[in-house]
Amino acid sequence: MEGVANVRPDGVPDGGSVDSGLPAEFGDTMSSVAHFSLMIFVVATALNLVERLVRSIKVPDIHRQVSSLQQEVASLRAQALKLVSPDTFAQAAKADRKAIALEKDVERLQKVHMANSRHWLGRMPGLLR
Repeated sequence: MEGVANVRPDGVPDGGSVDSGLPAEFGDTMSSVAHFSLMIFVVATALNLVERLVRSIKVPDIHRQVSSLQQEVASLRAQALKLVSPDTFAQAAKADRKAIALEKDVERLQKVHMANSRHWLGRMPGLLR
């Protein structure tokens, strides 16, 4: 009886080896599937690490951009306050307009950052750091 364990007269297996009835190549197939799965996991992890590295090198940090823009806005506002005489009104107005434009850029960057961080895929790289 191939594929069946040796059974004692009372119906209980006698502890001998049980033949599963599957061909011997099936075990090799399962082993290759496990190796393939492991290889896929390693490749995905490596790609994730490469993506994080590229982002840290190529993509500028939004917080640094925002803080530098805010410093520039403060500098322009201070410059505009110094130029309050009628002779320098045009320079003061120009500095004020530039400060307003930079404030709009700061708001836009913050909105984009918030929109990306709300999406769960956008937060994944940050969660893994």
